[in-house]
Parts: sequence; structure tokens; C-alpha cells
Amino acid sequence: MSVAGSRFGYSLLSLQLMLIPVLYTAQYLSVVLGVCTGRSLVGLANDQLGCRVASLLAFTCTVVGATAVVSELSGIAVVGQLIGLSSTCSCTIAAFLLIAIVVAGDYRFVERVGLCLGACLSVFLISAVIVRPPWVEVADKAVTFPTVAMLESLEVRQVIMANIGTVVTPWMLFYHMSAVTEKKMTSEDLPVAALDTAVGCVVTQLVMCSVLVTFAATSFGLNPENMPLHEVFIRPLQPLFGEAGATLCVSCGLLGASFLASLVVSLGVAWNIADFLGEVSPLKQKVRDAPWFYMGFGGTVMSGAFFVFDQISIVTLNLGIQVLNGLTMPLVVSVLFYLATKPGLLPEEQRVKGAYAWCAGILLLTCAVLAMWMSLQVVPQVTNSLVKSLKAMWKHHF
Repeated sequence: MSVAGSRFGYSLLSLQLMLIPVLYTAQYLSVVLGVCTGRSLVGLANDQLGCRVASLLAFTCTVVGATAVVSELSGIAVVGQLIGLSSTCSCTIAAFLLIAIVVAGDYRFVERVGLCLGACLSVFLISAVIVRPPWVEVADKAVTFPTVAMLESLEVRQVIMANIGTVVTPWMLFYHMSAVTEKKMTSEDLPVAALDTAVGCVVTQLVMCSVLVTFAATSFGLNPENMPLHEVFIRPLQPLFGEAGATLCVSCGLLGASFLASLVVSLGVAWNIADFLGEVSPLKQKVRDAPWFYMGFGGTVMSGAFFVFDQISIVTLNLGIQVLNGLTMPLVVSVLFYLATKPGLLPEEQRVKGAYAWCAGILLLTCAVLAMWMSLQVVPQVTNSLVKSLKAMWKHHF
């Protein structure tokens, strides 16, 4: 969002609002399947589609989850640099804290920690108001889709692809289905779960919009990809809040967002791996009784911490990870939609069917195809940027 705001101002604001129904549709399918079957997406695919499809999904879940943790921990690396810590040091500390949270508590404890971390994101809503953007222009861009001329730009398509990959991200679907299963929700809870999902989708996109507005108002024309890591966030806000205020604002928002997302991503991977291998409700068991769950969680977190380096551009790294999300989205969304509409799997009153099934299918298919098409187009550019960063890191160390 900071890249979108800095490079293109408020032009991509409408995209975030248009993605709300797509996000809700995808998440609601995972809610229905999780509540009615009590299985993870990988576990249910294993039952209904066979071991090969489930193994492919498990591999996708693990790779997407591990890379997503790299993306999320990069926010903690920013905060670490602000207080003089290297990326490796700050991310390692964060990884051990996340593991301690999961090992120490049950689902209710972990959920409460997550809610507290999520509350930190309100700092971005506040910053969007304080920067005093031109609200008339903001309102206009919120209802105006980017022009065809803009979409012809590869750079614009790259950022749009990253936005789609950030919103309708595969790891979110893996997590969401397992979370409602872990809560032991029943079909009677579906109306509340649907409302909870809808509110979450709106709040999520409002936070993303507020980040875009903040950086469009304070750093339009800057190129975050070529800026030192700490300057990407601190420099635009410093004139408004002062150095101490900007550091506090950024640290609060990034720590909350990064810790929360790292926790969610890693839980999603661990739950799916555990269910695929036959472990039930692992968060209610001791480590020795659910080894696959705790190994999956710890491995995902630690692998993410390992790959956040000071010499790699975090912006480039994040865009590359969103390309991977865009490439894997069609597979995950297709399996989710097929299972939600399959006759005989869900109670008939809960099965996605009729006009809603057609609308949901068209919406998800359009978004998935668009994400994959844009991802394939920017693969060469993102790959070149990552290769350059890796070469620079190699020269630095060797």
C-alpha cells in the first residue's frame, strides 16, 4: 500500500473497495466448509479429491505460508532497524516470541493475543486523518476505476497484482477454514460467522486504504524500492509527527500488523499439515502429542526469519512474494469453490448453489485469472530485481 500510494497517489484506491466482495466471497466459502465439515482445506481435499491433490495443496500451503512469513517479518525488520538491530536479530527474536505464544496457550489465548495485535493497526486509520489529504480527490478516486492508459503500464499492473495477492491471498483461505474448525463452530453459528467475516473484510480494506492515503499524501513521487528500509516509512511521516512520533507510529503499526499476520500465516500452515497427517485440535494438546503441528508452526516461522536479510530490498522481496500468491491463487480458489458446491458434501441448505454459486464462481474466476495474468507478466522484472539483490548480498558477505 505504501508503494501504491507513493507511486500512483490515490489512483488505486477504488481497487481496494472493489476487492471487498471478492474477499468476502472467498472467505465465506472457507467458513461454510470449515463449519460444516470440521476439516482443514488440505484435509478435506484429501478426503474428497485424493492424496495427490491434497499433497499439491499441502505443498502450496507450505511454500506460500513460508514466503508470506518472510513478507510479514520484514515489517519487524523495519522496526528493528529503527532501534539499531539487524534484520536477522529482530526477526529471530520475533520468531521465538511467536513460538512461545503458541506453545504457552490454547486457541482462546492465541486469539486474544491476535486481537490485541490487530488493534495496533488503528494507528494507520488515525494517520490517514492527521495527514489531511484532499478528501474531495480521495472520494473521487474511491469510485473511479484506473484508466485503460494506466493499466497499460507494467509498473501499474505489478502493483495491482501485488494488491490482489495481498487481499485474496491463498494462506488466508487456508487459515480461515481451519480457524472456524478450531473454534468448534456449528451450522447454527453460520449467520454470526458470516457477519464477522463481512465486518472483517470491510475493516481490513479500510486499513489498507488508510495506508495508501497516508503515503499518497506524504510521499507521492518517491520510489520506496530505491530508498533505505527505514526511510520508506519514517521519512514521509517525520514532518507531521517529528522523528520520535513518526518512529512510534510506524513501530506500533508495523509490529502489530507483522506479528499478527505472521501468527495467522504460520497457524494456517501448521493446522493444515497437522490435519493432513491425522492430528486433531493440536492447540489443545501438548507439544509431544501434536508434533506435526508444532513442527509446522515453528518451521514456518523460523524459515521466514532466516530469509529476511539487510541487503535485500524489502519492497522488492514483498512484490516478489505477492507474485507467488497471484500464481497459486487459481489452484486454491478452484478447490475451495469446487468443494463448496459439490453435491452431498455439505448439507443442502448450506451448499453454495444456484445464482449465488454462479456469481461467486464468476467473481472468483475473474479475480484469479487477472492475478495470474498480471503475475506472469511481471515475473521477469521481479526476478531480475531479486537476482540483483541476492548478488549484492553475496558480494557483501563473500
